[in-house]
Amino acid sequence: MAEPGDQHRSDRNPRHRPKARPEPSPWLVATAGMELAGAVAILTLIGWWLDSQWSTRPWLTLTGALLGMVVGFHNLWRTCRRYFD
Repeated sequence: MAEPGDQHRSDRNPRHRPKARPEPSPWLVATAGMELAGAVAILTLIGWWLDSQWSTRPWLTLTGALLGMVVGFHNLWRTCRRYFD
């Protein structure tokens, strides 16, 4: 049985304390949107360039766009979890 003066485990060890969440800022939405758009744009352009090199139009462009969406939404999910989870 715990004594009245005993501290909880998380009070004694700083590794077990819950992490403080950063305060969300208005720039969070702008940053997340730019990351999403940037990932889609960059990977689509890479796919378009590869299509022009290998004459596979439009398949690598579409693949790049889809991969960009996956990567962009993954980054968006990580950002949202950091602030709102």
